[in-house]
Amino acid sequence: MTRTDRLALATFAVALLLAAAPASAKDETCTDGTSCLCDKIAQTDPGVVFCEDFERSVLDQDGTGSGWVDTYGGPVDGCWQKGLPTGEWVKSVEGTCPTCCVNVVKETTCEVPGQADCVFQGSRSLGHRYHPGATQGIVGSKGFSRGTNFGVTMAVKYSKNFVVAAVPKKTNEFGPINNCLFGCSGGTYVSHASGMPFHGNVYWQPGAAAPTWRAVVGKGGYSGVAFGWYPNVPAEYDFNRDHGLDSWHCWRFHMTNVGQTGAKVRQWMDDKLLVQIEDVDLRNMQQASAGFDSISFNNYYNEGYPGSSIAYRYEDNIVVTTSSEPVSCQAIGFSSGSPGTQLGVPGQPKLIP
Repeated sequence: MTRTDRLALATFAVALLLAAAPASAKDETCTDGTSCLCDKIAQTDPGVVFCEDFERSVLDQDGTGSGWVDTYGGPVDGCWQKGLPTGEWVKSVEGTCPTCCVNVVKETTCEVPGQADCVFQGSRSLGHRYHPGATQGIVGSKGFSRGTNFGVTMAVKYSKNFVVAAVPKKTNEFGPINNCLFGCSGGTYVSHASGMPFHGNVYWQPGAAAPTWRAVVGKGGYSGVAFGWYPNVPAEYDFNRDHGLDSWHCWRFHMTNVGQTGAKVRQWMDDKLLVQIEDVDLRNMQQASAGFDSISFNNYYNEGYPGSSIAYRYEDNIVVTTSSEPVSCQAIGFSSGSPGTQLGVPGQPKLIP
């Protein structure tokens, strides 16, 4: 092997290692209301109907106690402390409630021993707590303008101590009930340990005709209760191999013709298309047949979280659009052309102002 060949091989090896390296946080400062993601994203996509970057000091966005926590579910449908004086729930979100299911976290307070990175961009992100043995729940929702074209883009990572088991586990839901686009319990068509979180479903009208579909990438399935979609596991995707713990990833979803004929469902991780299901007749969706119009925080773990210590699913920069495509990973802070890495590194482009 010549010196030139050795140099070329070494250069390729370094590039391969860099490409495989987990994403780290941007840790950029911003001023809420002026220069954070949600202050700029509408300039990237005029179809944006919802954005949450968690840069406000509290989740109660209108200051009256009628924000995220109070708009969905009762005391047994989540881990929030209820029955407290008006406004006291805000303290629960900010870290003084050891039994709560969500918490706004900062880089210096990731709440998992040895966890150094829990904020994707700015100074705060949302952490969904997984308590040992608990099933967790839905803990609050926010509405937005309804759309039959519907896209979601978000940054997500699982804490380094998260325990993956082959039981149903949900992430956030959309619409009035049972529309889980990532990590759905209706996705039992594929092993949750290998397929999570890229199995989704919408529930079906009881007694209605079964759906038909055409799978272009990934697979579709019908359980008799829900219509679902999932990647080809493990040929095209495996959680431990491709996603794993303690690394930020870009999750994207898009559905056209919600509640209509000719619907199309797509899912991506880090710009890799994992699912594309076309020609679906969604007129028999149980709910949200007129379009999606809300997001609900959720971290169900149906048989109880099996870990021995509190673990987290961290989320940041959640953007919903009614445009024909979801906003890009680059638009929420990932670098273009290099999945799993982030903007802010010298020589890389900056977020579109």
